[in-house]
Amino acid sequence: MLSRSRLVTLTGTGGVGKTRLAIRIASRVAESMPGGAWMVELAGLPPQTALEQLWTTIARSVHLYSHQSGLDVVARHLRDHPSLLVLDNCEHLLAPVREAVTALLAAVPTLRVLATSRQPLHLPEAGEHVLDLAPLSTDDAVAAFLAYAHAGGATQHLVPDARQPGQESTASNGLDRRQIAMLVNAVDGLPLAVEIISRWAATLPLDELTDSVTDNPWVVVDIDPSSDGRHSTLRRIYDWSWRLCSDEERILWQWISLFPKATDQSTIVEVCAASQVDRLAIARAVAGLRDKRILAADLDHTGTPRLGLLATARAYGAEQLLASGHDVTARAAYCSHYRALLAHAAATYAAPDEIAILRDVNEKLDHIRTAIDYAITDADLTTARDMVTNITRTRAPFLHGWLGDARSLTDRVLDAGGLDTVTTADEALQLGAVMAADAWITLTQGYPGRARALIADCHHLHKQWQLSPSPPLLFAEGAVLALGVPDPDPRAVELLTAARNAFGGDPMLRGDRLMVTMIWSMSVSANGSPDAEDAAAAFLDDAHAGGAPWTEAWADWDGAYAALVGGHYDDANDRCRRALALMASIGDQWGLTWALLMSAAISADSLDPANPNKRQAKRAAWLAAAAEQRRDTIGVRIEGLAPMAALHHRILTRVAGILDPATFDRALTDGRRRHTDAVEYALDDRLSRRPSPTDTLTRRQRDVATLMLPTADGHRRSDRDIATELGIGVRTVETHVANILRQLGLQNRTELQPHHLNQPTANADSPPTEP
Repeated sequence: MLSRSRLVTLTGTGGVGKTRLAIRIASRVAESMPGGAWMVELAGLPPQTALEQLWTTIARSVHLYSHQSGLDVVARHLRDHPSLLVLDNCEHLLAPVREAVTALLAAVPTLRVLATSRQPLHLPEAGEHVLDLAPLSTDDAVAAFLAYAHAGGATQHLVPDARQPGQESTASNGLDRRQIAMLVNAVDGLPLAVEIISRWAATLPLDELTDSVTDNPWVVVDIDPSSDGRHSTLRRIYDWSWRLCSDEERILWQWISLFPKATDQSTIVEVCAASQVDRLAIARAVAGLRDKRILAADLDHTGTPRLGLLATARAYGAEQLLASGHDVTARAAYCSHYRALLAHAAATYAAPDEIAILRDVNEKLDHIRTAIDYAITDADLTTARDMVTNITRTRAPFLHGWLGDARSLTDRVLDAGGLDTVTTADEALQLGAVMAADAWITLTQGYPGRARALIADCHHLHKQWQLSPSPPLLFAEGAVLALGVPDPDPRAVELLTAARNAFGGDPMLRGDRLMVTMIWSMSVSANGSPDAEDAAAAFLDDAHAGGAPWTEAWADWDGAYAALVGGHYDDANDRCRRALALMASIGDQWGLTWALLMSAAISADSLDPANPNKRQAKRAAWLAAAAEQRRDTIGVRIEGLAPMAALHHRILTRVAGILDPATFDRALTDGRRRHTDAVEYALDDRLSRRPSPTDTLTRRQRDVATLMLPTADGHRRSDRDIATELGIGVRTVETHVANILRQLGLQNRTELQPHHLNQPTANADSPPTEP
């Protein structure tokens, strides 16, 4: 670096090792510098130091003993031989240091300057090269901890972690390296902090030391009060950084400590605006904290800049926020921001940008979880209840695989404020919505018994406040009766129909209505109703109207279920394939699990009982086992979801009667082992299908086909004409037309004649590909 640039500035947060690295560089460079390397320690100078006093300090540091000082004297002393000047800890004297460095480099052509500072000197005209130091990687921090502990004679006293005996370790003393990694990560891998905590290794067991540091880093790192050096403890480092900050920067440091991880600058500005610092000043303060290396910056997976505090800097900022007396106000602003974000997502996700909206919720989960914790801490139950309800309404936990987290958060809110905390009817409705959301999540995980208990409590709450059953309660109870009981319950359809009607009309409740419509349609199919395909078509119409891709994928899945119940296997297979492809492109692990089960059911049910295709039977078993393995992975008990459990049982029973036991067991074993390949295999959907008396056009398909026939004057209606006449969506008509032509073996709609509506559909017969 110094060979290419005459001015190098080492920057980074306090404790990252700037001074230590500068000393090491100076010791190596000194051998090639006839004029030597000179260390100028600036930490002891007060912030108000003038340029004249700085020249005096530099002169003394380069062993210039003269009654005079100033640029001319120092330059004359350094001019004879190439030399290196190390200016350590420049951050509190930036103005005089900039002036001195600029003058010296101009006056002494053979001089090199190495500076350390929390922020750059900002001297591009002097060719400044800035090297920003990051904390140690986990591996390097672990190695440093062990080296410090060994150098201090502590390794012989280290007590291995008693929690996990027998675990493999790469440390020579038998310690669990992963436990040490947790320890050093808790202090951000800062070399100074790693060195300090290593001193405790002689007296504390490793697990106790880790708990102490994770809970509060100051308990362990603030251990050397006898030393007067500014770098003796991590707290002194942050005290020093605090004094360097402006008032606005200190306020921002305090408020940003609320964030558990890095976030975008617009969110920081939005939350911190409640601090009464104007937005322009907030932006300047953010820039200042970044410049001082208090705020760290990186890029997320989309390339968006993220700003955040190291864990130790966050702990320091939290202490300062508490001391300021503004902590409750700050937490309220933080909660308000994420409450609004969830409310907006719940109201708008059922739209073409559905995936982006739900991905945003997923990426902010840590912040959302923290906001709920703050709301509970400050007894703001209204905010906490609203947030957990809207988490479930967004369906983000289903798409991104954190149903367990959603249920845990909801349970926490219920524990913080149950029936005895309700004082108004509005609060009763809000608490009832939380109970209904918890019941729904619990049901989908496969625990209908607990879901029923929550619904009973919710009914009790409504009766206590003389309230009619709310739409969330109607939905949750209908869902339990649809999915959580062994025998179909006709009340499920009634309750879900009432919920659909209650959610209808308000565009802010579109997502809620879509969710209810899907479970309503599934309930119709589970009951084996002849209206199943009409119900699925209604859901498909609603999904197409919103243009939400994930919802459309589930509408295709639901249509496959309805077609399977009706015995229309080609239609079921086509819809299931579309659902699989779309879910795979979205990354919907939850949906793919059930789509694979549906694909297995279609393969099994479409087997010809008179002449079953064994390859197809193996396919059904393989897919059923792969779906089972994926359910285990995502943590769902199929026993609690009666219609799906019935499908799984039916598949295995049918296939076991066709395959010999050894072949059957091999298919199951291979499906579980290779479940990650299941989607690709399922999309290879060539089936050997059986003839069936029900393998004809559905009632809705027959209605569409009738309108496809030419009128008396030879005119043929367009898809839009048919949609208008039947009161369904154009895209739904397009789907029906494609399926009708395929099932009847026709190339185009002009070939359709009245006699086609009086015969069974044509079916191709082709073997499947084995996994």
